[in-house]
Amino acid sequence: MYEELESLLAGPRTTDNFSMSPPRRIQSRPGDVIPDIEVYPVEMLKTITAQIGYRRMPYTKKDPATGRIEIPKLISSGVYLVDDSIWYPGFEGRGEGIFITFSDGNIPEFSESRAHEEWRRYGGSSNLTGTPWGDIPREPLFVWLHTLSHALIMAISLHSGYSSASLRERVYINRNADNGGILIYTTSPGEDGSMGGLIGAVDIFEEILKMASERIRLCSNDPLCSEVRKTPERINGAACHSCLLISETSCEHRNMWLDRHIILRD
Repeated sequence: MYEELESLLAGPRTTDNFSMSPPRRIQSRPGDVIPDIEVYPVEMLKTITAQIGYRRMPYTKKDPATGRIEIPKLISSGVYLVDDSIWYPGFEGRGEGIFITFSDGNIPEFSESRAHEEWRRYGGSSNLTGTPWGDIPREPLFVWLHTLSHALIMAISLHSGYSSASLRERVYINRNADNGGILIYTTSPGEDGSMGGLIGAVDIFEEILKMASERIRLCSNDPLCSEVRKTPERINGAACHSCLLISETSCEHRNMWLDRHIILRD
């Protein structure tokens, strides 16, 4: 993940499997909860998804000398050893995306808010597993970016024509937790596949950002939603299905580590 972020921050370029254009800078206005950001259109990207927990019939082949059918050795569920190599069933997808990061690396000012202190204190206290990043959820910047990512996915789905379930996220922070970014992309085949609507949303990103900000400020379940705070027992702060929770196939962290308070700085 760190290497992916460094590659995305390297700027526009085109390769066989990736194409990124120069960014569009979105400046914040007085009273905005989102600082200045840069939005990069990613016209082409490739994803490879491996099903490491999926069991299927093993690949077989016939030995031309003996005529016998060889069955690969099962190593674990869905993983087989074929010709001394480990193979995972998987698929390749191609699509488009947008990468959002902070202008000049200026991360949001948390101002030692109550939510900031709650995530510093309780962010890594849950015994739930599911992230390879260890204590990264303890970092308020990660929670800030993850919360914004969900709000943007909901807003983009209304502007671009994609369903929110067809969009996916990658949330990044660097090793020093002083910079980060969000990659929102789609590689779904069929009518929700890549048709240019996602990179086209860059031209109207001010409206998308405004809608995402309103989703963070207000929830139809308020005041019940806004009264929820991060505690050692809770994996989220203020977040519910009416404001931030999305399809778990879209969220890479299973709808965990979200909090409207961290962006609102209250």
